[in-house]
Amino acid sequence: MRDFETYVCNYAETFLQSTSIRCRSEVDADIPAVACDLAIRRNLFLAIKEAINNAAKYSGATDLFLRIHLEGNELVAIVEDNGKGFDPAKANHQRNGLTNMSQRIVELGGKCEIVSRPGRGCRIEFRTPLVHSRNSSRWWSRSSKLKETQLVAAKPVNPGAPVES
Repeated sequence: MRDFETYVCNYAETFLQSTSIRCRSEVDADIPAVACDLAIRRNLFLAIKEAINNAAKYSGATDLFLRIHLEGNELVAIVEDNGKGFDPAKANHQRNGLTNMSQRIVELGGKCEIVSRPGRGCRIEFRTPLVHSRNSSRWWSRSSKLKETQLVAAKPVNPGAPVES
């Protein structure tokens, strides 16, 4: 987990260097040397990468907050920006970014919550178990598992506030 956190934070900082967005990372300083399945690391990284890319392309943000920590047997990663936000109900579903992020996490048995509102930035929270259930990755179960994804438009985002659990 330590290596994963370091890799993701370094990626975010490097990626955002060519933008006007300042990257702030917050990770557990005392994270235990916990093993994490390759499928989880890969899919979580790709979901975080998509969230960072979306923030760089569409948010108009000046700050991006990347938080990664453990909560019990779950790995929690939060990508939050102070940009212009959007109404998730009006998101263009012809594009695959939001859908792909959600599908990657749901297929691992986790949850993806996207909280945004115009003028209030965007907060994407990924929660996934540390151990990947092999049965959760079946392609035919993809649509039923997408019910786990939540798009929330009314909750304001405050990048300076502590992360709620």
